[in-house]
Amino acid sequence: MSKKTTILLVTGLLSLLAFIVFRYYLTFKYAYFFFDICGDGFYNSYPALCGYADYIASHAIPSWSFKMGMGQSILPFTLRDPFDIIFYVAGSHSILKLTVYVEALKIVLSGVCFFYYLRLLNLSVYTSLIGCALFAFC
Repeated sequence: MSKKTTILLVTGLLSLLAFIVFRYYLTFKYAYFFFDICGDGFYNSYPALCGYADYIASHAIPSWSFKMGMGQSILPFTLRDPFDIIFYVAGSHSILKLTVYVEALKIVLSGVCFFYYLRLLNLSVYTSLIGCALFAFC
């Protein structure tokens, strides 16, 4: 099997599985923010992402912000997750809808990386496919 066919197979399989698992969130039937024990995603992560996205949209380079307490440098906190750059580029109005797509992208990319790791261990394509799916959705 060629490398191009293999990558398409792995990406397609993981994307299909991600769509099946997250179909209600990807089609916006449900929101991907949860109010569990303390609601930290909605009460902590979402406002922080909105604040960073708004600041970057108006100032370009994060530096000092008075929207946090008495004011603090927000530069070290803006890159806690490299995938947050997608939110910063899209703007604060898109964060709620993009969150599930960014999480699905992380799942697919982690599965693809693990597939190639398993192939480096000289496991068969079939075994690597099963292993990458199990790793991505664990």
